[in-house]
Amino acid sequence: NCSTLITARMVMTMAKWHTEQIRRSSGLDGMRDFDVSGALVSIGREPPQNSTDNPNPTFTGKPVKMRYSIREISDPLLLSKYLPQNPWADHVTCHDNSDIVNIDSVSQHLQGSPIRVLVVEDFNTTGIIGDHQQYRPSYDGDEVDSSTRDNTFYWFLRAIAQSKPSSGRGGSWGLGKLAAPLASDARTFFCVTKQFDTGKRYLVGQSVVKQHQRLGITYVSEMYFADEELQEPDNLFSWSPISDDSEIDEFCNVFGVDRSDPGTSLVIPFTKDD
Repeated sequence: NCSTLITARMVMTMAKWHTEQIRRSSGLDGMRDFDVSGALVSIGREPPQNSTDNPNPTFTGKPVKMRYSIREISDPLLLSKYLPQNPWADHVTCHDNSDIVNIDSVSQHLQGSPIRVLVVEDFNTTGIIGDHQQYRPSYDGDEVDSSTRDNTFYWFLRAIAQSKPSSGRGGSWGLGKLAAPLASDARTFFCVTKQFDTGKRYLVGQSVVKQHQRLGITYVSEMYFADEELQEPDNLFSWSPISDDSEIDEFCNVFGVDRSDPGTSLVIPFTKDD
C-alpha cells in the first residue's frame, strides 16, 4: 500500500544529517547581528533582498515575486526522515543549546505532535547559482577569484558568518542565510533551489546552533542534511547537496513546496511565534 511504499523509500534514502567533532574552538556566533533585529525583521528583510538582487535575466520585465506560507505538518513518519532523533534532535537539544532551542517543541515532535513550518519562496529569480560542489574559496592573489565571488551557492549554503564580496550593497548572501535558522525554534532550515542556467535542483538542510558537547565530545556549530557521502572524508564542510529528483520531489510534497521553476524555497520548521 501507499504507506509501505513511502516507508521503503525512506529506508533506501542516501541522505543523512552530518555532524563533526570540533577541531578548534572559535567562540563565533554569527547570529548576533540578527538577534538585535529579531527573527521577524530578519526573515522579512533578508530573503527578499537576496531574491530581488538576482532576477532571472531570461524573464525580462517580470517582477521578482515572494510568497510566505505558514502550514502545519503532522505526519510523524515522513517528518522522521528529515528531523530524526539521531543525530539531529540529539544534537540541537544538547544542554549547551538550551538557551537558543525550544527543547520542549522538539521533544513533542519526536512524540508525534505536528510542527509549524514557514515556507519562504521566490519566483522569477536565478535560484542559487554556481558550482554546488565548491566547498572552499579559490584565490587570485589575496582576493577571491571571480568564480568564487560569483558562486552564490557557496556563499549562501556553505560560508558561515562571511559575506559575499560585492561592489553593490555589500553582499549579504553569506550572512543573510542566518535569518532562516534564527526564525526557527530549533535553529534549523532546509533549502530547495533550482538554477536558471543549469536547470538543476538541489536540496540541503542546515542547523546552526552552538559549539556543543554530546557524550563528552565537543562538536562544531553546524549540521548539514545532505548526501550520505562527503567529498572529503571526515570534512563536514565538503558535503554534497541532494540532487536526486525523486528525493527532492518527495521533500517538496511533504512540505508543500513549489520548485518546478527556477528560484529558491526556504523551509523553516518550528517557526517562532513572532
